[in-house]
Amino acid sequence: MTVSLDRRMESAPSPLFAPLGLALPLRIEQTGRDEFDAEPALASFTLRSAQAVLEADAIAAGFDSAGVPSEATLAVTRRLADEIGERTAVLGTLAARSATAAAVEGLCGAGAAALVMLEEADERDPALPDGVDAAFNLAAYYRVPALYLARRTVDAGVLDAARAAGARWAVGPGGTDGAVASVPLDLFDGDGSAASAWAAGLPGGVRLYVSSWEIPADTPVEAVAAVRRALCA
Repeated sequence: MTVSLDRRMESAPSPLFAPLGLALPLRIEQTGRDEFDAEPALASFTLRSAQAVLEADAIAAGFDSAGVPSEATLAVTRRLADEIGERTAVLGTLAARSATAAAVEGLCGAGAAALVMLEEADERDPALPDGVDAAFNLAAYYRVPALYLARRTVDAGVLDAARAAGARWAVGPGGTDGAVASVPLDLFDGDGSAASAWAAGLPGGVRLYVSSWEIPADTPVEAVAAVRRALCA
């Protein structure tokens, strides 16, 4: 059973922590990508095991900033939602510029507690890609909140346009939008002190810290856990 991200954010005793990406979990568990894609049971085990090591409160079964979720990703999302959806936020990720109705329906139908729309372009034009507003509207129909996550610093108009199109939250690296903050990747290479100092300068009310993009495979596990403790204590 999937518990909505909204409900989880409201009821959790401390902010939630969502380190995104597959590269680090695959390295932690020494799982090959071909194995991961071919065996949903192994993929689920890999992500759940890495989740425990990283002290994560939310996980995603995929991370493709250029395309739509594969059938393998949908299968693992469904499995995770069934196995741990009551206690962990299972996120669905898809490229903002490739967001289709089928992709949104697939992730929502698989039990994703929220969608993360990945925007990789260094976009200065506040006009959003065609089809993104329809994707947001479809997610709203399923009552699944959507986060528009920009990899690079973008014009504020882009984030405003994403919110106007239906995104619940829209953030760039180091930015905040209401209850969500995007943690810069360079904070994941220390002992958590830099993350603590960064968080101290944020507006109050943050309930979800999400990595600003996929955490690289060579990131020290201890550094990620330290960031989690610094932000969510």
